[in-house]
Amino acid sequence: MTALAALVLAVVPVASVVVTLFALRGVAIEPLGVVRTSTPRRRRLWWRLLLLAAGTAFLVPLIGDIQANQTSIDTVGVVAGTTLALIGLTSLLPWLVEAGVKRLHAGPVAWQLAVRRLQLSSGTAARAVSGIVVAATGAIALQMLFQAMENDFTQLTGEDTTRARIAIGADAKDAGEARGMIDRIGRTEGVAGVIGIVESRVWRPGPLKGGEEFSPMASLRIGDCASLREFATLPPARTATSSSSSRTAGRAPGRLLRHQGGAARRHRRPARPASAPGRAEAPKGPLPQWRIPATARTVDARPDPTGTYQYGVLATPKAIGAAVLDEPDSTAMVRLDPAVPDAADLVRNAADAIDPTSWVRELKDTQRDAAFSSVRTGILVGSTLTMLLVAASLLVATLEQLRDRKRLLSSLIAFGTRRSTLSWSVLWQTAVPILLGLALSVAGGLGLGVILLEMSGQRVIDWWGFLPVVGIGLGLIAAVTLLSMPVLWRLMRADGLRTE
Repeated sequence: MTALAALVLAVVPVASVVVTLFALRGVAIEPLGVVRTSTPRRRRLWWRLLLLAAGTAFLVPLIGDIQANQTSIDTVGVVAGTTLALIGLTSLLPWLVEAGVKRLHAGPVAWQLAVRRLQLSSGTAARAVSGIVVAATGAIALQMLFQAMENDFTQLTGEDTTRARIAIGADAKDAGEARGMIDRIGRTEGVAGVIGIVESRVWRPGPLKGGEEFSPMASLRIGDCASLREFATLPPARTATSSSSSRTAGRAPGRLLRHQGGAARRHRRPARPASAPGRAEAPKGPLPQWRIPATARTVDARPDPTGTYQYGVLATPKAIGAAVLDEPDSTAMVRLDPAVPDAADLVRNAADAIDPTSWVRELKDTQRDAAFSSVRTGILVGSTLTMLLVAASLLVATLEQLRDRKRLLSSLIAFGTRRSTLSWSVLWQTAVPILLGLALSVAGGLGLGVILLEMSGQRVIDWWGFLPVVGIGLGLIAAVTLLSMPVLWRLMRADGLRTE
């Protein structure tokens, strides 16, 4: 990378000087003015197409030869082919502008003024716009390539947004406060449903058994039947009374015990009581105890909306008294109403109002690699900045042309030409080269993108990926025109007819 950066720093200034000297080879710059010493020759097409053909000849043999697991790639062939293709497109633009404006005649006065100006000297505008061709072509090709590779950098999170869109968690002093937080979230505008759980921890009391270093601990989740079904596969409830399910430490992973219809299913150690403080550290005073019902039974865990298997004890509020819990946690997983566009923001605001220390997390089905997203964004930002620099150069060229035509503009105004007509002529004079450059960029970018995709064995995902780049180019047309208006209006004054 250091060598490439040094090469760029050395090549760019040298290339700028060489291009400038080459462009000024037929111009005499004297104190009294700048004079062209030779007649501009007609631009030839064959050598421009030859550069494009040479670039294609480097790239086509590499089609299908690049695999994702390759450790070595023909870098010289890819770089040489891409460089020649971009140089060929850039050199093709002056010929395209010259050939295009020659065939433009009929139209309003503003159109004819702009076209005639481009017919007299299209080289300056074409050279200014050539940077847009390079930036836009490269951006379109790379966007096509990265869109095709997007699936390789997108992972399934395991979260189920059809069951919940936002997860919220907060600490509470007791079960009543935790349940109140869940109820307030459920009453928030834009909430279509809530999976509410009050969570604590339990462990087996008494002395340690042989080989145990600490008492086995398990989670205790308390909620209504609908919420508990999001954590375990439960059979249909027979009544509307409380239910309880349990999995104590030491059982096979994925098994839970459930209490249903006021009577719990049988557990293998139903007679052992369970202590139920809310924190891992032991509280002061005697520990509250709760005996797992003798009718508790094990059930299979299922992934919750966050994609996580939760093991432990499941119970309804009637199966365990709220006073048993010490500083529990409340968790709410929210389904949003699609008819409320800002439902997510309303839920976040409600959570912050309930407890500023609460956490809020949005659930997503897929997650894209951050580095991949940064590269895609960087390509678009880089091409935009490059086109902005090109637009600044085009603005300078336009302003210089307007100053050279100061007396002509004043004369046209004196003879009754409308100011709006001259303003529209500046717009068309800017728009025609940029539109031709964008058209060339779209064609070249799509062609180069297809070749790059074929080289890596990918297929085109979106043929309309060039629209953002074209939109930026159209915005540059408006920006250059608007920024040149103050100078144009100042040059159209009557004092522009003065001479010495």
